[in-house]
Amino acid sequence: MLKFSFLFYFLLFSAKIATCQLQIGWQQSYGGSEDEESCDMIKLDDGYMIIGSTLSSDGPVSFNHGSYDIWIIRIDDTGNIIWEKTLGGSSVDYAWSAFQASDSSGIFILGYSSSIDGDIINDPYPGIGNNWMVKISQEGDILWSKKFGTPNGMMYQKSAFPTPDGGYILGAMASESGGCVTNHFGYEDAWISKFDKTGEIEWDLTVGSSDFEAINAIIPTPDGGYIAAMNGYSNDSTGNIECNSTNYSSDAIVCKINSQGMIEWQHCYGGSQKDLLFSIAPVADGYVVAGLTFSYDGDLENAGNHGSSDWADCWVFKIDLVGNIIWSKCYGGSEGEGAFSIKQAPDGNLLVFCESTSKDGDVIGNNTYWQYESSIWIFKITPSGQMLWQQSIGGILSEHFKGVTQFEANRYAISAMMDFSPSFDVNCSNFIPETGYNFWQFVVTDLTDPTVVNTVNVSKYEDLNVSPNPATNHVTFSKSENQSQTTSCMIQIFDINGRNVLSQQFLYSNGTIDVSFLPGGVYILRYVANKEVILKKILIL
Repeated sequence: MLKFSFLFYFLLFSAKIATCQLQIGWQQSYGGSEDEESCDMIKLDDGYMIIGSTLSSDGPVSFNHGSYDIWIIRIDDTGNIIWEKTLGGSSVDYAWSAFQASDSSGIFILGYSSSIDGDIINDPYPGIGNNWMVKISQEGDILWSKKFGTPNGMMYQKSAFPTPDGGYILGAMASESGGCVTNHFGYEDAWISKFDKTGEIEWDLTVGSSDFEAINAIIPTPDGGYIAAMNGYSNDSTGNIECNSTNYSSDAIVCKINSQGMIEWQHCYGGSQKDLLFSIAPVADGYVVAGLTFSYDGDLENAGNHGSSDWADCWVFKIDLVGNIIWSKCYGGSEGEGAFSIKQAPDGNLLVFCESTSKDGDVIGNNTYWQYESSIWIFKITPSGQMLWQQSIGGILSEHFKGVTQFEANRYAISAMMDFSPSFDVNCSNFIPETGYNFWQFVVTDLTDPTVVNTVNVSKYEDLNVSPNPATNHVTFSKSENQSQTTSCMIQIFDINGRNVLSQQFLYSNGTIDVSFLPGGVYILRYVANKEVILKKILIL
């Protein structure tokens, strides 16, 4: 059992490291007198959509169907509520994750429901708690919804991302076969499935043994396949986990899957104690994986664990394209840390989003009052794992990290939970004192990214010509002003998840970009020159 609560907010300071490199743009809390838990914040053209769960029926929560509901909030660019609504029935309904469809046809919300009324339809096992999938418009209207799972229920959705065809890949857990689960090896297995844009399953893959396996993150790979960050015990040869653990504590597992849902390779990592993975990010020559560890031996022998047998450290390691470890490092202090997301910045470095209860070691600036209270901790590392800076973000009580969306290159929208305001970094005017948690949503800017200017003028879309759009093999851009032949520029392209997929410097403010390597879907082209930024939405076929 982990002896720390999962925290998140921005951190910095170290005796050898720079401080305060993340700048908070705006922040707000949302919720009533009961518990709220956010899962994702999606950037839209004119604001954001926040998705989470609520138990409240007061404050800004206008209606509750009963017990927990999925709660959707539409806000403007500074956090003001435009509208809000709840989805669910009279029993428990919960949101796990949310993301925008790659074809811009709506927003997927993936969660859990045990209700049989209200918004619940298309339930193959009425009254059984199972996964619930809802697709909504940007106005919050339900486009369609359905439940899926197994006869006895209790599947858990952990990670998902959109695919170019308008569908998505899902990483979940399953405790039995039947229903939508083809195979089951024992206890809890990791379950990976491909859904089309209407919510129908195209294929599914179970990864597991007779013991426990969990999937916490899955992302696409350049070859059209997928790679998953998992953990499990896997102490026998049952099932399809070949990298069996030599101890009875959880090991980290990375599994590579092809486009048809077949395992290409898998590796176990860790030491003799508990090791968990929560996030994975692609880099040019492999992948960087983030989680937590209690181990000092095995793959952690020279990683520099700061904790003890009772406390975990953030654990980050890099692997090559076939899973071999290149380096392995621990970050943290004498108490508990966990890394729950990792993102590659446009400058090639990596941002690690954590929670921490420590006030020593690598962690400086944690303002929590009690020993077991957690704050959000963010640090930036080089591709070789060297820490560049760190920053703690939070107040005197606990904050918990829930998710992060990268957009506009060096800006990040954070979904978190908080239980007290104001104090230190937490300053939300609409906070309602309560016994539980409120949503805590904020946006930060990485001031250390050299590829992005800090003072920016966002120009009109018509100031940059981009063609063809839709595109297939190439995109040509040109600035409409006379300086197009004399001004250099940086062109960046971001996918629907905010991941930087291309960065290219041009001597002039016009040129041609090769996009033939990119999967079909919606992308954002970002033009930067002379402290001017222009964003254009492009479609690649």
